[in-house]
Amino acid sequence: MLSSDQPHHNAEYVTDDIRVLPPTFITLKQIDDCVPSAGFPQRVSLPFFSNAVQVQFSCDYYDKDHVAWAMYVFYEEWNRTYGDEGKAVRHAMNNLEIQWGRESRQVSRVYDINGNFLRTASVVGLMLSPTSIWASVENNISDTSLVHELVHIALKAGCGDADPDHEGESFECWEDHHSVFIDNVNNMLNEKYGL
Repeated sequence: MLSSDQPHHNAEYVTDDIRVLPPTFITLKQIDDCVPSAGFPQRVSLPFFSNAVQVQFSCDYYDKDHVAWAMYVFYEEWNRTYGDEGKAVRHAMNNLEIQWGRESRQVSRVYDINGNFLRTASVVGLMLSPTSIWASVENNISDTSLVHELVHIALKAGCGDADPDHEGESFECWEDHHSVFIDNVNNMLNEKYGL
């Protein structure tokens, strides 16, 4: 892989104790991996993002470096595309909790991508709060709703509203180009990094 294929590093966030070797971070400070014998759910710190964690139900999904790399690519692309005035999105990413689930959830009072209100629906991802998301696992990270949920987090941090109706008309922040952005980031994660 050529260095020109990688997202451009913002020198403000790459420090002497972190080295980037896509899709892995090498850190001087030891960050513990998921431990199969430690019980579940298990909180695992994510490298590069100061307080970010993933909550795992099994160590079989996903390596902390790969999740952090997906977040890193997302943020770099978001910042390049939309900017990050006041670093609000970066702050949200630094303090994010990602909960992984085994299967979809039945929820009430949600919107589909077109803004249609649904009394009940089976979902594969949710923004739980401005600092927490949930997503069900798939074979690859790029197949999950992680990037979709990160858009909700970024919109909440940068626009002021997570925009639950997506491309609908009831909320102001989510536009159709955000849906295209999700596809582009997931394609990059899959094609460039095998995630």
